[in-house]
Amino acid sequence: MSDKLLNELRSSLEYCLEANRKATFKKWVFSDNVQCNAAKLAEAGFIFVGNSREPDTVSCFLCNKSLDCWAKDDDPWSEHLKHAPDCSFAKKNKPEKSLTLSEFIDIRNELIESIIDKACQNSLENVTRGVDEILELVAALK
Repeated sequence: MSDKLLNELRSSLEYCLEANRKATFKKWVFSDNVQCNAAKLAEAGFIFVGNSREPDTVSCFLCNKSLDCWAKDDDPWSEHLKHAPDCSFAKKNKPEKSLTLSEFIDIRNELIESIIDKACQNSLENVTRGVDEILELVAALK
């Protein structure tokens, strides 16, 4: 396994834990006393990925669905499921502390599989481009 893939796995797997997702919300736009607060967003599987132009952008650690334009009274779980109905984490509708060990391992394994599938697809595309370039060079030599 390449170092790049191992690093991506390590960093992504950290976000299986709610506390690590919550730690990304250092600059969240709403206070803790509203429905759409950092703790509830982290509980619903989101990490903060916002910036100065989009200060309320979050992304699911598992399905990678990005959402922004949050309102103070939005429910993170409902919004997650509405915009990513196939997300395994959102469909469980359970905070980390309520997951069984089996459910947590299934989610972790799905994340690993997704990252490896993406890396394999990228590698395949690189090989295909390389083969196409070689075939073009061979054709030019004829």
